[in-house]
Amino acid sequence: MSTGDSLAHLTTEEAKAAAFKDARGEGVFAGLTGGLVSGLVAQRIFKLGRWSVIGSIVVAGVGTGYLFTEALSDVYLTKIREAQLEAINSQPPPVEKS
Repeated sequence: MSTGDSLAHLTTEEAKAAAFKDARGEGVFAGLTGGLVSGLVAQRIFKLGRWSVIGSIVVAGVGTGYLFTEALSDVYLTKIREAQLEAINSQPPPVEKS
């Protein structure tokens, strides 16, 4: 995962794009995994027919992928905001010239 402290130096738009890209990648993996597990359960345990298993795979995969992508996007954006605030707060205060 590349978001977090390593992206604190990027602009807000670049950091958001990187966070969404990472979240989409992990969401796709979660969707594929959820679809696979759903298909195995539907076929082996519930003994559903071929088209029911395919429907189960599609619905579970898309649903899982979407939910994971949304949740991880929020988590990654929060980490980026925290890292950017930390970078701002760690800067020394400006020196006033008198």
